[in-house]
Amino acid sequence: MNFKGIVSLTGYAVLIGSVGFFARMVEGLDLMNIVFFRALLAAGFVFCITAFGGSAKLLWPNNWLGLGLVALSQGCMMICFIGATLHTTIANAVFITYTAPVFAILFSWLFLGETISRTTIISFLLTAAGVLLIVDVNSFSLGAETLYGDVLAFGAGISYAAVTVSSKYASRTDQGQTIVFWQMGLVALCLLPFIDLPSPAVVLNTAPALLGLGIVATGCSWLLFMHGIRYVAGQQALIITSLETVIPAGFAWFIFGESLSSTALAGCAMILIGVLWVQISDLRSEAIEGEGLAPAMRFRPVSGN
Repeated sequence: MNFKGIVSLTGYAVLIGSVGFFARMVEGLDLMNIVFFRALLAAGFVFCITAFGGSAKLLWPNNWLGLGLVALSQGCMMICFIGATLHTTIANAVFITYTAPVFAILFSWLFLGETISRTTIISFLLTAAGVLLIVDVNSFSLGAETLYGDVLAFGAGISYAAVTVSSKYASRTDQGQTIVFWQMGLVALCLLPFIDLPSPAVVLNTAPALLGLGIVATGCSWLLFMHGIRYVAGQQALIITSLETVIPAGFAWFIFGESLSSTALAGCAMILIGVLWVQISDLRSEAIEGEGLAPAMRFRPVSGN
């Protein structure tokens, strides 16, 4: 595991954790409109920094298959997770979605040839337990009344894992800017026929929140994710990014004055331990081997990052 990858994925977790903060500030837009403007602004942001930086040619992809898989997985993840929050409890939606590392481990083994390590399994169990404590274990329940939403959350977990693995695949031939631009641009394009666009006055009124959501919490965060995934095993990436469940709790406490229970604090601690476990174990193995990246990850990143 490369240190640059760890830092980038940790930065992603911090920025993506601000989604809830900015979403709370959005006024006058329904859920689908929020997702649409979030994706549109993220794609526009990446286009601007790439084109005005003199690298517009980077926006044309080399691997359309990888790009299509990323965009399809991202769109499914957004739709499934939003649907889950509407049709089941928040605790169920969050915890079932964060079964994603299980599928990431499986997909990475099947499609990327990565070896499943004991460290990865232990770290996943620690972070999964931490997520369950944060969302309140007493609120988690399965039943017929929440079955539809639970199935959607399950789909969100599979899709999140697919985003991670397909992003790693696509990043072997394309730059992060390319992937994020098409990933978010295609999501916005696909949503356009299914939404009622609000008036310009409504959009302008909530523009600061939308800009934060689209540029900071989405555009910048996913650029960091695409950079980090190049250097970190797909099965371990979602363990590191599980930090994003800790960040909203911090925002809620620091900005909105919401109290954190001892159970939630214990959950945060378990997630941090799980993330540190996988990082320290891999860094120690690399130091012993003296060969840098693990065998399953030895590929040369494309130039430019």
